[in-house]
Amino acid sequence: MSKPRHEPFKTPPRIDPGPNHCWVQNWEMSDEFERSLTDSWMRRQRWETINPTWKGRAPSFFKKDNVIVQNGSMKLRSREDNPPAYFPSMYKDFSTAFVRTRKRSLYGYFEIYCRMMDSKISSAFWFAYNTPNEWTELDVFEYSTSDKPTSFGKPYKQLFNTNMHVHRNPNGVKMSSPQVYDAGFDLSAQPVKVGFNWQEDKIQWYLNDKLVREEKNEYFHQPLHLQLDSEAFPIWFGLPETGGCHKNSLPNAFEIFYVRSWNRSVHTSRTRSKLSHLKKTLKLTFSCILHWLATHRKARS
Repeated sequence: MSKPRHEPFKTPPRIDPGPNHCWVQNWEMSDEFERSLTDSWMRRQRWETINPTWKGRAPSFFKKDNVIVQNGSMKLRSREDNPPAYFPSMYKDFSTAFVRTRKRSLYGYFEIYCRMMDSKISSAFWFAYNTPNEWTELDVFEYSTSDKPTSFGKPYKQLFNTNMHVHRNPNGVKMSSPQVYDAGFDLSAQPVKVGFNWQEDKIQWYLNDKLVREEKNEYFHQPLHLQLDSEAFPIWFGLPETGGCHKNSLPNAFEIFYVRSWNRSVHTSRTRSKLSHLKKTLKLTFSCILHWLATHRKARS
């Protein structure tokens, strides 16, 4: 399947960075997936393809081989599978996938273009980090096309589930703040663009450039990993049937076409002047090189 059309990789966010600020791309947490994981040394430095402290949400388990980069996208596959013999008995039936950035970020604007998986197994985009003193989590979305009834009277396939968690805090704070946005259409039917604006004073969720949630940022001031994964939720979404049944929609994949990250930077008149001067210098240097090459060719001929 060919890669769907989307905005070029140098396209800046449509989100306003605020007065006297500009967006500067964070290349350590951005990826266009143009080369495979094994071919690209840079990509191996950017991503971890297994969770070092968590085997997955039982009964599903993360499997490194389920992460594939090819044809301009990263696929996080889920399938019927058996875990290694040394895994605890609660892990069985389904292997899924997990990736996270090796670097952590404190604030920024983050955007992915993806095709969510048509399955009871989830597709998720989130941020988290766990230390003895602090453990916070920001769920940009957790999605499933489960056919279980919902308390909202709408099918799961059109619900955009968001959340904020403080699992542990130096001040003893613990909280969760789930919120659901009804997109009004099947989110797995076509690729969607999801944006997440996490700043010191506010947090915003965007779906196809539409603001769907905004919160005051009270507790989320800890550098976090950007994470993408799939999990089985026995109670929330229910489990796929096993035995190769066509109803379980497996094997399947959560497909990500790009991950782009930006930081806010002060954009003063002096900064603009320096950038303008640099552009002029580079342009002049390039012109001089072209002139020298042309002169050199004539001299040789």
